[in-house]
Amino acid sequence: MFIPVIKDDKCTNCQACARICPKLVFKDKDSEICVYDPSLCTGCESCTAVCPQDAIRIDEV
Repeated sequence: MFIPVIKDDKCTNCQACARICPKLVFKDKDSEICVYDPSLCTGCESCTAVCPQDAIRIDEV
């Protein structure tokens, strides 16, 4: 199982991760990006590849 983690101190809410994620793991909530459903993550790391701030990591559990 993979868990995407957003590093809040680096995230600028550009939403690149939400646009690229094939499983719709990320959502906009109150003008901030959040991990909506981590159980959907397949570990493809598309989100980490497009994040301009290196604000996402994928933990494997």
